[in-house]
Amino acid sequence: MTSTTPTTPPAVQRVLDAFAFTFPPIGIVVLVYAALGDPVFAINRFLGYRLYTRVRRAVRRLYEASNAALFAGLHVGLLWGCWSRDAQHDCAARPLHARPCLFAASLVAVAHLGAVLLDRVAVPLLSIDAKGFAVGWRARAVEASAVGVLWLALSEADGSALALAAVICARRALGAALGRRSAFGVLLLWKVGVIVRATRVLTGAEEGACTEAQRRMAIATMGAAVAL
Repeated sequence: MTSTTPTTPPAVQRVLDAFAFTFPPIGIVVLVYAALGDPVFAINRFLGYRLYTRVRRAVRRLYEASNAALFAGLHVGLLWGCWSRDAQHDCAARPLHARPCLFAASLVAVAHLGAVLLDRVAVPLLSIDAKGFAVGWRARAVEASAVGVLWLALSEADGSALALAAVICARRALGAALGRRSAFGVLLLWKVGVIVRATRVLTGAEEGACTEAQRRMAIATMGAAVAL
């Protein structure tokens, strides 16, 4: 269950409880998503080959551009809604108890889940092979783990959810551009930020500033972010 505090607004607590309540079914969905092999969706690839080449290319570019625009906007919203100047330790800060931040992070989680599921149809249909999308069984497994970890972190109102959400937004926004070194370098910077935060949490755990649950969540989000 979601941890509660006296300072948590009721509306915020209801959203956190919703993430906690829906985590088991979401976990089942992403497990099935990752387990289904390419032959199950072979019809989509067949239909894609039946499309005119120019049509398929145009729709593919539109799909990639719409993903980039959506997640770039979500990234800006996440930074705007969750930015704080408080000099608190990472484990003491509770940005997800603020409505703007929780709203922005929730949008990222829901949009990412929808995009991952849509990729399962769009990738074979449009012959997408860009690194920013779920292409291949390994990429699907990584995306599925990121969905589950982010959902769980949000249900616990853990600040590490924001670090993972930022990496997810950056990866989806860069999309087809990840083949370039500059775009990959930008994504790498966000991953380094997750590692730095996890290190601070693990150090704080040794000093008694962080709980064991926060320590485990930091390790989980760091693993999911680095794998993306």
